[in-house]
Amino acid sequence: VATGQIGKEPFIAVWDSQTMETIALLKGFHSRGICSLGFSNDGKYLVSLGLDDDHTICLWDWKAGRVIAHAPSSKE
Repeated sequence: VATGQIGKEPFIAVWDSQTMETIALLKGFHSRGICSLGFSNDGKYLVSLGLDDDHTICLWDWKAGRVIAHAPSSKE
């Protein structure tokens, strides 16, 4: 399970759904907040969508705590 915060220095918390223990904290990328999260089918990657002006999309190797790729989402 993953949850995201809203605020100046938001972070993503990844939780064990059975024990409710925090497994990982992902920090330092998004500003203002995180509005959406999703895991890859194999659970290895996590994608996050930020609340910044560009609604930046970020792909995480969440177990390593690192950003793999990021890009602004398309504006229509």
